[in-house]
Amino acid sequence: TGDRDIPANYRKAIAQVYGIPFEWFRKRWPSMEAFERALNRHRSGRGPGRAPGLKQISAKFKGAYLDEALPEPDPFHDAASRSDALSRLVSNLRAPQPGVFVVEGLSGYGKSTFVSLAIRQLRRSNDRRLTLAIKCEGLTARQIAQQLTDLVQSADRSLARFGLDQVFEHIPSIVVLDDADRMASAIDDGGTPMAGAKLSEIFAAAMRKRCDLKLVLVMRTSSGTSGNLYSELSLLKGRDRNAAIRLGPLTVG
Repeated sequence: TGDRDIPANYRKAIAQVYGIPFEWFRKRWPSMEAFERALNRHRSGRGPGRAPGLKQISAKFKGAYLDEALPEPDPFHDAASRSDALSRLVSNLRAPQPGVFVVEGLSGYGKSTFVSLAIRQLRRSNDRRLTLAIKCEGLTARQIAQQLTDLVQSADRSLARFGLDQVFEHIPSIVVLDDADRMASAIDDGGTPMAGAKLSEIFAAAMRKRCDLKLVLVMRTSSGTSGNLYSELSLLKGRDRNAAIRLGPLTVG
């Protein structure tokens, strides 16, 4: 007991399998009996040391914006020609129900920067959401899920004990997948040749419970891509609950 030489990945696995709070590995216990008594109290929900549940974490969550994958917008991109579309996206992101939103347009039209502007407006209004952004080009669904998991743990270490679908169910979240149409096929991970199937299951599990999860897909086109993430979730939710914003060339003045 109290051994600090256990590798971090082993500690994490032990914590998940046996339900031991991760921070307990940093504490030196006087005896195994003292540890077992504390663990029994923890598992029965009595006394100090009980790890907070998702409802408790959600009530205290102050928001986190882990959107470094998006470009930093400059005044050129904050054009009046896109103000209506920008207001519509911000309004959709603030709504309390789940949604799937696509921002599409040709390469170089400023799609990623457009989404970055919307996130900036939410940040300015002190919107208490968990906002995550991933650059998906060349990544498989499994790799994207792992990056999302890492970002969630960076936002709040107490969330490390929960799956992504559980986190999204309880904490209002926005997930931005940039270049979503350039994901690598799952066959690169030894799976079936489908780009978004496994990833869609994570989002679908949360959305079925009417959580406040917004998924923003930034892509060149949402049509003609059978099996992609958008088509998977469109079938689940119904297209009347989704929205697509098609950007043309940026005009200023």
